[in-house]
Amino acid sequence: MINEASKERRETVTAFKILSIDIETYSSNDISGCGVYKYAEAEDFAILLFAYSCDYGPVEIIDLASGEKLPDHIYKALSDPKILKTAFNATFERICLSKYFGLYLTSDQWECTMVRSAMLGLPLSLAAVGKVLNLEDQKMDEGKALIRYFSVPCKPTKTNGMRIRNLPEHAPDKWDVFKKYCKRDVEVENAIRQKTAAFRILPAEKELYDIDQRINDRGVMLDMQMVNNAIRMSLIYSGRLTAEAAELTGLDNPNSVAQLKGWLEQETGNEVKSLNKKDMPDIIKSADAEHVQRLLSIRQELGKTSVKKYEAMSKAVCEDDRVRGLLQFYGASRTGRWAGRLVQVQNLPQNHIEDLDFARSLVFRGDLDMLELCYGNVPDTLSQLIRTAFIAKPGHTFIVSDFSAIEARVIAWLAGEAWRLEVFRTHGKIYEATAALMYRVPQEEITKTDPRRQKGKIAELACIAKGQLVLTDQGYVPIECVTTDMLVWDGEEFVKHEGVIYKGIKEVITYEGLTATPDHIVWVKGENRPIQFGESANRRAHLQKSIPSRKDLWECRNRQSRASIHKGLEPSICTNKVLGLRSNTMDVSKQSYAREIKRLPNVFKTQTNTQMVGSKVYGRKTKMRKPQRWKLPKLRSQRYKILFLFRIGSRSLDDRALRVAGSFDGIRSDRCKWKLRTGKHEMGNTSTELCQSAKVYDLLNCGPRHRYTVNGVLVHNCGYQGGVGAMKTMGGEKMGLSEEEMKEIVTHWRSANPAIVGLWDEVQAAAMQAISGRDASIRKGVKFRTELGALTIELPSGRKLFYPRARIESREKFGRKSKTIIYEGQNQTTKKWEDLETYGGKLVENIVQGIARDCLAVTMVRLEKMAYPIVFHVHDEVILEVPDDGTKTLAEVCEVFKKPIVWAEGLPLKGDGYVTNYYKKD
Repeated sequence: MINEASKERRETVTAFKILSIDIETYSSNDISGCGVYKYAEAEDFAILLFAYSCDYGPVEIIDLASGEKLPDHIYKALSDPKILKTAFNATFERICLSKYFGLYLTSDQWECTMVRSAMLGLPLSLAAVGKVLNLEDQKMDEGKALIRYFSVPCKPTKTNGMRIRNLPEHAPDKWDVFKKYCKRDVEVENAIRQKTAAFRILPAEKELYDIDQRINDRGVMLDMQMVNNAIRMSLIYSGRLTAEAAELTGLDNPNSVAQLKGWLEQETGNEVKSLNKKDMPDIIKSADAEHVQRLLSIRQELGKTSVKKYEAMSKAVCEDDRVRGLLQFYGASRTGRWAGRLVQVQNLPQNHIEDLDFARSLVFRGDLDMLELCYGNVPDTLSQLIRTAFIAKPGHTFIVSDFSAIEARVIAWLAGEAWRLEVFRTHGKIYEATAALMYRVPQEEITKTDPRRQKGKIAELACIAKGQLVLTDQGYVPIECVTTDMLVWDGEEFVKHEGVIYKGIKEVITYEGLTATPDHIVWVKGENRPIQFGESANRRAHLQKSIPSRKDLWECRNRQSRASIHKGLEPSICTNKVLGLRSNTMDVSKQSYAREIKRLPNVFKTQTNTQMVGSKVYGRKTKMRKPQRWKLPKLRSQRYKILFLFRIGSRSLDDRALRVAGSFDGIRSDRCKWKLRTGKHEMGNTSTELCQSAKVYDLLNCGPRHRYTVNGVLVHNCGYQGGVGAMKTMGGEKMGLSEEEMKEIVTHWRSANPAIVGLWDEVQAAAMQAISGRDASIRKGVKFRTELGALTIELPSGRKLFYPRARIESREKFGRKSKTIIYEGQNQTTKKWEDLETYGGKLVENIVQGIARDCLAVTMVRLEKMAYPIVFHVHDEVILEVPDDGTKTLAEVCEVFKKPIVWAEGLPLKGDGYVTNYYKKD
């Protein structure tokens, strides 16, 4: 195929600098599941059509499937470093052309128009970008059907002569339309590039894109024996659960939602509207019958997705046992961060198994019975082992390194918070420094075992995951969307608060329907004081439910009708990692704005009366979710008599080492779990559902009791930001502090961070000023201006964040008019392009994440130049595959991480890491 495709090319001598390309291909591998690298490895892979344009001129089409040959000057241009090749999602064209022609086309000669669009805050879809930019020629709607017809195998039928592939001669009319479709894609791509010609990609970003492509080309090795065994073990275990469910219900197919809903309604007498994952905990707790609870628990366990990532690995792995294309450059267009693809390495489950080598060896051998015996919860155990499927190739090892508290360092540096910067520049003990400041003692007194250190740690880390629903006087609202206009339910009444704090990306756990950091403080049943969320999960303590009465709701509605309660309040968010206290809200009426924008120039110009907005999500008409009565499920009790003796490594276990687990209202593997103990070591899991890292938030000063309701349970507001009441709750009086002393500590704590406290107000004012037509800037060279029809925020690195068609609108919120920043973007929930709101705190979040991303980018470039090959990276962590001969060291990598960055003078950076043969969360 390679030789034939290269022969008899038409020769044309034409000088050009840009070659725009789009291809249509065929492969029996499903690209949606396997990615382009595995897609192009199929034996029947072929390029059907090759459309191109030279210097944005007329588009030509080469029908390779019908025997036409690529012109010689175009073939040579593919590897000519003087000619820039462009395509929308250029990785696809580059990899497919490399495979088809037997070339290795280097990424430094390519520019991806999709990435260019993402840098401008546009969607990652050719059709969507064309619509947003109101191009004259749009992507053809017939494309999807034509791709299904010509580019993927077809089902053999008597009508089509039992063929498995459609060729041009089978539908000449469709083939002609397919050729027009291919040409149109080049035309649309050219129109996008010409429309955005004023935008220049920074040289540093071009270099970073090239490194990103080399990382994706390089890939990472998978332990396929372990992957295949994990899939097989999960299927066997699921079969056991399905058989048990069939026995309990008598249904032919207990996995059928319709059959199961009918059975549940018959057994409980209650209508079952949904069996969605989010509704299952409530349904389980409201069920009285033991066998119903068990059936629901089985369904919940069958819904676990622990095996999904193993299946994704199996689909995407290439012939050399390496998986490629795991990262999408500029996948998060708001900040420029990477997004995960295929296996989704950006949200891998954590591992907390102490004896990780042993657990991994059981899966490698395929010993399901021993795995269940030792660890009980098979899906959770397999989930924890997902990371370990990524292995270093023979003769090599992984060096895993990341930044230490990068976002905390960035925000302290950006705001100029001197004491925090000094901590990071010296000893780095932020928990000890926090506690010392809070309790007015020398830092030397705060040891690692001192309970005051834990309080400082809570102030730094405790927070709630994005998307968790806070009960407000306007209904249930995701925590990141709560504003100071809303009152929150503290278990006794609706109370005011001082806004939301964004606290970065942290590791979270899920227990009894709540997702939060293990350090967050929660109330539990039977306790007169709150405890840590992680402790409540380990103890299996039931979280305290918090639902307002009808009287409270009625009084809330009466209060809300009085606009005076909301007078002077302004939606606010704070990004302070520790404090972030808002001393007073921003009075919009005091801000000066020259005018509201009446025109939208250049790139983001719209047609007259074009409306691209979504419905308002949270408004005055939001209804309160109907409260449900929470019922404590009945506890099942089963005991097992077991006598056996076996050896694990050098340790012997006998019947005295066995502890029979009490049965709970959870899944079967929790109820039947044996805890194997040798001395103080315990092999086994808690009932906590393991989660990936997530963006986390918290609320400030929620009324006199310093608590609020999330997902129906009562939680404490963040750390010591809650004032004297919070200090008392957290044990200030027990430590001998009087109320006056606690007041003084709180005052001192708040005054210690004046720069961070005011940062989000400063950013909001700068953004509004820029939208109004006057450039603005804040410290560290962060600049705000309106250009190309968008609000741009220039980061210290010189890279810009884009907010298309940004404008200021006066919108009614809770009975009053408020000036709000509006821009167009993709709704992350609906995936639709619509009007979005933003504010100072959210912009600060984007800025901090953008700077942290740029720090990682500089470090990645440095590592690649030092011959430390990156195989993939996760958030602020890089995984390097290096020879195991000692020539490459962890110490050298950590030095690279802490090396100063030119555009971030004074930013204290630090790296840490470990060496391992397989990837894990150390």
